[in-house]
Amino acid sequence: MNAVPKCTAKYLHKWLERHKSLPSFPSVLTELDAVLASEAVTLEAVVAVLQADVSVVARIMKTVNSARYIMHEPAQTLTDAVSRLGFSATRMVAIAAAFMSLMDTPKSFSLRDFWRSAFVSAVACREVVGMARLNHENLDPSSAFTLGVASDLGVFLLDACCADDYAAIVQKMQSNPLALVKMEQQVLGVDHAIASAILLRSWRFPESWVMGVAGHYFPARLPKAQQPWADALLIAESVGYYLGYGHGVCPSSPTGMSLELTQLRLGSLGLTERDFMHLASRVALMVEQEGWLSLADDVSG
Repeated sequence: MNAVPKCTAKYLHKWLERHKSLPSFPSVLTELDAVLASEAVTLEAVVAVLQADVSVVARIMKTVNSARYIMHEPAQTLTDAVSRLGFSATRMVAIAAAFMSLMDTPKSFSLRDFWRSAFVSAVACREVVGMARLNHENLDPSSAFTLGVASDLGVFLLDACCADDYAAIVQKMQSNPLALVKMEQQVLGVDHAIASAILLRSWRFPESWVMGVAGHYFPARLPKAQQPWADALLIAESVGYYLGYGHGVCPSSPTGMSLELTQLRLGSLGLTERDFMHLASRVALMVEQEGWLSLADDVSG
C-alpha cells in the first residue's frame, strides 16, 4: 500500500473545499421542510416543491406503487402519490431519493449493497426512536430516518479522496464495522463515521446530529446528552447486520455488528434484548412492504 497523508478531519475539510464537484445538500429537501413546517401546509404546496426534482418524483412514484401503498390501481400522478403516502412518508422517500442522487458511484464497494443497508438502518433507526420514546427536540422518527440514511455516507468521501488505499482496505475487510473503523484509523488516520460527520456539518445539519453520527460506533465516549443519537444509530446498524445486510465494505453477519456492544447500549435507551429481536423482525417486514429494498436496487435510476 502506498503511503498517503493521514486523512485528518482538517485534511478532509480541505479536500472538500478543493473538490467543488462534491454536491451540496439538495435544495428540494430544504424547501420541502419549509413547506411542511407551515401550519397551513397543503397537498398542492408539497407537490409543487417535489415536482422540481425529477429523480425524487420517479422514486416517490416507485414507492407508492409498492405492496404497502398500492390500492386497486397504481397511482398515476404525483398528487395522487403524495396523497396516498402522506406527508411523513413522502418526506422519507424524498430524503432517500435525494441522497441517492447526491453520491457518485464508488470505486471500491457495491452501490446497491450500500443503499440496501442504509435504508434498512434508516427504517431501524426510525423504529428505535419510536420504541425508546426519545423525546428530544431534534430526534423525531423522520429525523431519525434521515440520520440512519446519512450515518455511513463517509465511505463515499474516503473512497473519493483516498481511492487506492480505501480499495485496499475493502479488499482486506473480512469482519464487522468496528474492525473496519479500526483499520480505517490505522491506515488513513480517520474513519468513515468521522467522514460522515464532516459531510453532515458541511450541509449544516444540527451539531447534535453531527456528533451522534461521529460517535455512533462508540456512544459511551460522547457527552451524556449526545449519547442517545449515537445509541439509536448503533442499534439500528446492528439490526441491519443481524438481518444480513452489509454495506458493500463490510460483509453481513448473522450475529449482528457487535452484539456485545449493542447489548450494553440497549439499556441506555430503556430497551432489552427481546426488544432488539422484535425490532429486527419488524424492520425485516417493513423494508419489504415499504419498498425500500426495491428502491435501493434501482441505483441506476
